[in-house]
Amino acid sequence: MKVNKAVLKLNAKPHNRFGVASFILAFIAFALSVGSLYIIAFNVNNEQNVLVAGVLEMLGALVTLAGLGLGIIGEEPDDTEKIFAHIGLILHVLGLFYHGVIIYQGFLK
Repeated sequence: MKVNKAVLKLNAKPHNRFGVASFILAFIAFALSVGSLYIIAFNVNNEQNVLVAGVLEMLGALVTLAGLGLGIIGEEPDDTEKIFAHIGLILHVLGLFYHGVIIYQGFLK
């Protein structure tokens, strides 16, 4: 006896690849920033650690800019889900503000 099961599928659209990439880059930028903050907070013994923390912060800023671009591309009008593009854009705008403040504070000293 064959049973027919009803499948509830709310949306048949696939997710936008650029939006998913933007979302993933947001977490990579966050990890780079946390690594930078960890080095500054716990390992400030010599100038080399400060340099490594600065490089990590700059890499985080560059990843944030790349993710912001991918999030904007992910918003193009096509027949895909854009939720990851929306979330990626929000996270990258917040990250851009954060990196801007950190870099600005670094130039004040």
